[in-house]
Amino acid sequence: MRARPVRRLLLSVPLLGAAAPALAQPSAAPTAPASPHFPTLGPDGGGNDLEAQLALSFFEGELSERVDLGLELDGDGGTGGYARVAATHLDGTTAAGAVELGATHRRPGATSDLTFRLGLILPTISDEGDDAAHHFSTIVVRPSDVLTAIPQTTTLRLAVQPTWRADRLVARADVGLDVVVATQGDVPDLPFLRADLGVGYLTGRGAIVAELTSYLYLDEPDDSVHVAALTGELTAGSATPYVTVSTPFQLGDGGRLDVTNVVVGVRSRR
Repeated sequence: MRARPVRRLLLSVPLLGAAAPALAQPSAAPTAPASPHFPTLGPDGGGNDLEAQLALSFFEGELSERVDLGLELDGDGGTGGYARVAATHLDGTTAAGAVELGATHRRPGATSDLTFRLGLILPTISDEGDDAAHHFSTIVVRPSDVLTAIPQTTTLRLAVQPTWRADRLVARADVGLDVVVATQGDVPDLPFLRADLGVGYLTGRGAIVAELTSYLYLDEPDDSVHVAALTGELTAGSATPYVTVSTPFQLGDGGRLDVTNVVVGVRSRR
């Protein structure tokens, strides 16, 4: 009877010997994100994303509250789809923006990626509600999405999004055209240009990101609006919480809009 414990101990020695090197190694440090998140740029087709953000806009003693929700699904062969919608609360009034649906196709590379995006802004906003608050928040927070705040308008969105990587530095552009195909009023003669830029620096557990987003109607270029944004983000597993501070300015007259945006958001990517 006494031989059984000894036999078990002898049998366990080889197992302990095999496991010892693994136990002796230090725990692996949390891995840094492969790429920073660019909160104000469009979907990049890089994975399955679920994102929510709250934007607080301070201007002339007023406070505007805006919520943006986004879902992105990455399919086989680099082709996926996305859906986005937003709503704004101001002075006791809440107004929702138009629903945007679209598809992405991503071509990854060793040091650069290229994403093509095709979207459609649906005419889900009626002209019966008070949509001025949401139109304002879209211009000062996400000017490149201004057509999502126009009632009863259908818009085709075309975009290309190149990404470049060099060690910890990542740069991304989001360039495209928004073409109004149907609206209550006159269809614009020229499309709207979007030219958004972002540069991010990866840290051990997160990133610092600077972005510039724009709205430019090619028929009236002096009415362009741009938003400069600075973001700090932290990667915690599959979730990336972030805080963004941004401010809009006008390029046409060289003036600055006296608005400060504070955005708190989280993105979950798998």
